[in-house]
Amino acid sequence: IAFEFAHVAAHAGASVTILNRSARPLKQFDPDTVDTVLEATKASGIEFVINETPGHVTQTASGYQLHSKSGKVSIPI
Repeated sequence: IAFEFAHVAAHAGASVTILNRSARPLKQFDPDTVDTVLEATKASGIEFVINETPGHVTQTASGYQLHSKSGKVSIPI
């Protein structure tokens, strides 16, 4: 359902990033179909990050920031 909501939000003009906890999303689906979905996702301007999970949120002067558990990814929200 993350992909569906991500596409709706992106088409509405939001900046969207999906953090996926593993290297391969949608593991239960056909790999060729998943590749097509990922291509469409990236073409829609959605950033897709593998092997990351949300960690914590901090408040900044301009809003909030989501940080991944590894600390490698920081996303304004």
